[in-house]
Amino acid sequence: MKSLIYDLWARLFARPAWRKLHSFMLNLALRGLGVGNCGSDALSGERWLISHFLSLRLKGVSEPVFLDVGAHEGQYARQLRNAFPTARITCFEPGSVTFPRLQAVAAELHLETVRLAVGAESGETVLYDYAAQGSASQHASLLREVIELQHGGVAAGTPIRRITLDEFCRENSISRIDLLKLDVEGSELACIEGARGLLAAGCISAIQFEFNSMNLLARVNMSQFYQLLADFDFFRLLPHGLLRLNRHDPVQSNLFHFQNIVALPSSENNPA
Repeated sequence: MKSLIYDLWARLFARPAWRKLHSFMLNLALRGLGVGNCGSDALSGERWLISHFLSLRLKGVSEPVFLDVGAHEGQYARQLRNAFPTARITCFEPGSVTFPRLQAVAAELHLETVRLAVGAESGETVLYDYAAQGSASQHASLLREVIELQHGGVAAGTPIRRITLDEFCRENSISRIDLLKLDVEGSELACIEGARGLLAAGCISAIQFEFNSMNLLARVNMSQFYQLLADFDFFRLLPHGLLRLNRHDPVQSNLFHFQNIVALPSSENNPA
């Protein structure tokens, strides 16, 4: 029946004159599917994830462990601290201008701060941001193209040390991660690749990462996340819930526009 409706719609309305209507309907549908909802923490679903989903999931856990990779000035970490007063929260932020601002917030909220980039392997790398003096933007990335192609700016690079999550957790005696949050402007897959040991040991119980047009610049699609996290279920974060993704549907999986993805171990009784 659905196929007949689709075919009839195409015959009647697949015409250039209906372009504006179809574009409007497409954008409405995408927002309903959790794509493009970047106006606020409430709209993106992050507020619901922390205050409702994680609060229920971690009820009874005396000291949850959170890693906030790409913490910027601590906005997300503040929400975590408000919801979990006793949690161990480690914030990674490589920006030379942003990091002192994060430290000021960390002193107030009792956060651990690390001025390192995170990736698939340890070593030296370059963090790119706008060349304007004093720039400390939320667009800072290990990919020069994010500044120059995505945002049309002039990029300037700053050398920075990069570490893997496997190495960091081993050096800091972290054996459990209740939430790994990634907001690293196109390098999310690389961060997860650097946590293969933690994943193999079952040490990571939830991952939240952004998926957007910067993944095109990184030449990364959702099938690579699916392969790397083969034992996880994937969901798109909605303002008030989780929408399960079908890893066999490349169209709805690979929507290269702002969205938060949540990955949970498949062995759990995950939301429908």
